[in-house]
Amino acid sequence: MPYRYIDSITVSDVAFTARGKTVEELFLACWDATFHVMVENLLAIEKKITKKIEIKNRALDMLLFDFLQELIYYKDAEGIFLRIERITIHRSDTVYSLSADAKGERIDRSKHKVLVDVKAVTMHRFNVEHTGGTWHATVVLDV
Repeated sequence: MPYRYIDSITVSDVAFTARGKTVEELFLACWDATFHVMVENLLAIEKKITKKIEIKNRALDMLLFDFLQELIYYKDAEGIFLRIERITIHRSDTVYSLSADAKGERIDRSKHKVLVDVKAVTMHRFNVEHTGGTWHATVVLDV
């Protein structure tokens, strides 16, 4: 598993570390870790609705922050659980650009075992770094 939950960082929120060989793998691992906090079985989410996600930011760590917040937004504002189908991240001289295809469906509590409601990503201990040929992130979720 490319992520693990950490009990020692926070008492009332959920914290995890994630890793990936590429920055895209890291972002996917962070979303999976976030999503598994919210719903028990990712495979129960059918691919009925398609969303295109386009995000830009000058800092890679804030691009991850914005990406996770965007997916939480869809859960809250549109009542949709999304799974990422494809993600690409490019860097120009001044900005990182993320493009992702997500598919999912409306939240159905009779079908999806909802565990915890993630309200937001926090800045507490938030970190993205590249060491030893692997991308690493630490994320704390407000629940």
